[in-house]
Amino acid sequence: MLKVMGQPAICSRSWKSQKGVRLESGARAFKLHLLRERVGYAVKMSEKRLTVVLIGPPASGKSTLAPLLAQQLGLEQVQLDEIRWAYYDEIGFDHAHAAELSRAGDLLAMYHYCKPFEIHALERVLIEHAGAVIELGGGHSVHEDPALLERARLALLAIPYVVLLMPSSDMSQSLEVLRARTLQKAPKEGWEPSEEVLELFDHLARHPSNALLAKQRTYTLGRTPLESVQEILKLVRPQ
Repeated sequence: MLKVMGQPAICSRSWKSQKGVRLESGARAFKLHLLRERVGYAVKMSEKRLTVVLIGPPASGKSTLAPLLAQQLGLEQVQLDEIRWAYYDEIGFDHAHAAELSRAGDLLAMYHYCKPFEIHALERVLIEHAGAVIELGGGHSVHEDPALLERARLALLAIPYVVLLMPSSDMSQSLEVLRARTLQKAPKEGWEPSEEVLELFDHLARHPSNALLAKQRTYTLGRTPLESVQEILKLVRPQ
């Protein structure tokens, strides 16, 4: 895993959209590639396979709840962060450049560099893993660029269950809980979160993208993981 100043590099994260950073419109070949993907996606979704997508900021509980939910529903569990690199490589992710950004400690530049790759990974995982509980990374559902956000919206359009996990409906309380969870679990994972990283995580929690993309919400504060899963099951049980 890439490191930034002694902590994991955050490819799925960014604060405000960096001035001058814009997605290229894409070549004709890439558009045709996306069209083929869309056709394949429509075919898979027409098979009416239950797909549940969990979104939310880091430390919101996705990794804890996803395997429990998949077990209850009898579905595959897919963690996008674990398989994203293959998708990034499909459209030319430059690992040398990313490593240089990491060495320089430029978290914001890394975030912006990764954004086009993140949206591609989101589109691809939904196609390849229809019929699964899919856990997105903390930033795969956060997009400051309107063009990227629209791509995320279209990718998730056919999926009826896009569940946003947050500790509480109160944002201030959620931010406090999320920070406390991050500070507790990071040392166990071998890294120490800097204030810059914590501010980035706050941004991912506050950003309106998640609320715009979510079709259901579950608040986990004061509930055990199994209780939270039961709340989600009430929303997504097949009819």
